[in-house]
Amino acid sequence: MAQKIGSLYASLDLESANFLNGLKNATRATDRAATSIDKAMLKVSTAVKGFVAVWAANNAIQGAQKLMELADAGKKLEGQLRLATDGFGSYGQAQKDVQRIAAETRADLNETGMLYAKNSRGVKELGGSQQQAALMTENFNKALKVGNAKTQESASAMLAWGQAMNSGKMEGEDYNSIIDASPPLIEALARALGKPIGEMKKLVEEGKVTGQVMMDALTKPEYTQKLIDDFQKVPKTWEETVTLIENQAQTLVTAFDRGSGLSNAIVDLFQSGVDGATDMGRSREQGHRNACRIRSHGTDHPRRLRSSGRCFRASTAGRLRYVR
Repeated sequence: MAQKIGSLYASLDLESANFLNGLKNATRATDRAATSIDKAMLKVSTAVKGFVAVWAANNAIQGAQKLMELADAGKKLEGQLRLATDGFGSYGQAQKDVQRIAAETRADLNETGMLYAKNSRGVKELGGSQQQAALMTENFNKALKVGNAKTQESASAMLAWGQAMNSGKMEGEDYNSIIDASPPLIEALARALGKPIGEMKKLVEEGKVTGQVMMDALTKPEYTQKLIDDFQKVPKTWEETVTLIENQAQTLVTAFDRGSGLSNAIVDLFQSGVDGATDMGRSREQGHRNACRIRSHGTDHPRRLRSSGRCFRASTAGRLRYVR
C-alpha cells in the first residue's frame, strides 16, 4: 500500500510538474501572441492614422477646389453682368435681379445670370428697360420649368434665345432648340403675334419673330399670364433644392472672396510654385548643357564621344537626372 501510495504521490508530482511546465509554455506562448497582437494593433493604428490623414488632406483639397470653383463662377458672373449693364441700368440692380429670379424660378444662378446679360443687351438695342430684361429672364425660366426641359435642352434653348435677341430675330435653328426644350415659349410667341402655334415655324422662316416680338411675349401680361399660372402648378423637386443651396453657397463665397481676395491669393501662391518649378527645370537643363560642353573639350576622343552620348541621352531621356 505504501509503495502504491508512494507511487501515487510520485505520479502526482510528475503530473504536477508536467502541468506547471505546460502552463509556463502556454504563458510564454500567450505573451508572444499578446506581443504580436500589440505590434499588429500598432501597425493597424498607424495605418488608420495614415488613412485618416490622407482622407483629411484629400477632403481639404477637394474643399479648396470647390471653393475656387465657386469663386471663379462668381467672378465670371460678375464680369458678364458688369458688361451687360455698361450704359444700361445698374450693376447692383442686376445682381439683385439675378439672385431673386434664380430663387423664385428654382434655377441655376449662373445660367440665369448669363441669360439676363444676353436679354439686357437685346433689350437695350430695342430701347427697353432693365426691368423688362429682368421680366424676360424670369418668364423664360418659368417657361422652361413648365415645359419640363432637361438640363441640356435648357442650355440649348438659352443659347438659342440669346442669339436671337442679339441678332434681332429668330432663325430656324433657334426655333428648333427652343421648341424642343419648351413648347410654352413658342406658345407665348404665338400669342404675341396673334397666330396659331402651327404657323410659328413658317413665321420664323419669314423673319416675323423679331426681338421686339420676343420681348413683348415675355413681358406683357396678356401674353405671360397663362405661363405664370402654369408655373404655379409645377411641383418643387429635390434637385431644385440642391440647386438653390449651391446658389446660396456661391453667393456667400463670392461676397467673402470679394472682401478678402482669398482666391487671388491662392492663385498667386500656386502660380509662384509653378514659376519656381519652371526656373528649377531651366537651371537643371543649363547645368547638363555645361557638363556636355566641358566633356566635349577633352583630349580622349573615344571617351569624349562616350561622354557626349551620355549627355545626349540624359538631355533627351530625362533632364532632371544627374549624368556622370
